[in-house]
Amino acid sequence: MREEKTVVMDDGAEKRVLSWGEFEDGIAYVRETSEGDVTGFAYSAKRRQTTFMFRPTGDYNLDDVENRIETSDGDCFVCDFADALEFWGVPYKREDKIKRFVA
Repeated sequence: MREEKTVVMDDGAEKRVLSWGEFEDGIAYVRETSEGDVTGFAYSAKRRQTTFMFRPTGDYNLDDVENRIETSDGDCFVCDFADALEFWGVPYKREDKIKRFVA
């Protein structure tokens, strides 16, 4: 894996981590990991992780991902990247992982 970049957004009740980078095979990814009150309420889960993987194009690449994150002032979510990938017609794969609460 090549260099990964990460930004943490923590408002006390919810912590979200956005990370992005590129695998050795040239596939780019953007990943959101969240935990806290919102994750617990929305997903009945302790932790949730969603990753979008795509092959960068001239229309959409990791520079665009980074620009969106850096200019968002913390108001950036992984679904923003799905919207952008669909807008630019870039095929992608989505992977979700959820760690459920133990009763």
